[in-house]
Amino acid sequence: MANVIRQTLTANVIPESQYGVGYDVIKIDTLFETDTPIPQDMAWYIPAGPVIPQYIIDLIEKSGQEIPYLHPIPASYFEGVEDVQIQAASGNEEEVLKDVSRLLLESVLKKVVFTPINGNVYQYSYEIKAQADQNGNFKFKFSIPLKGLGYQGMNEVSADIILPKGANLDAAVTQGQDPNGNVIEEQVVSTNTNRKVVSFYYKTDPEFIVSYRY
Repeated sequence: MANVIRQTLTANVIPESQYGVGYDVIKIDTLFETDTPIPQDMAWYIPAGPVIPQYIIDLIEKSGQEIPYLHPIPASYFEGVEDVQIQAASGNEEEVLKDVSRLLLESVLKKVVFTPINGNVYQYSYEIKAQADQNGNFKFKFSIPLKGLGYQGMNEVSADIILPKGANLDAAVTQGQDPNGNVIEEQVVSTNTNRKVVSFYYKTDPEFIVSYRY
């Protein structure tokens, strides 16, 4: 299995909600390097553009599965869904719910195979859409390095999130978390154009949550 040596992520938040659209767009660009080439028979799914319908999220939660739609999902996540009719015929409601929720999720994603840009260096981009909650807070979550690959010998991961002009970071919610549950503190700087840049840096497999409001 190929191992991720290093990975960087940049997320630029486009404030479309401030112009009459019901969501903000987060454009995510990622560059990563592996120790060996990624086999061409390995694939991932990334968002195809639309906001994930709430009923799909509800079904995934009801089935007891983790919601993985905010970062590239290994194709293996969708393995086994083809037996949904067999599970239905046998009355296995729990497995039917899992299969149906994953099939619905797959319908709003697109399948990709990563091609190196040079040596074992890869790049991918995608967009997600964040909607405000009832309190006006926008929140999105991402995880690096890429799921489905190994991490032995990994040097570092880093992420920079560029918030829109005038957006206020929710410091109580925004954080990184390592695999042991330890909090990774973010670094925040303000630009001359009244935009905040939130940065994380770590050397293992963390997850990050960013929350902001206008």
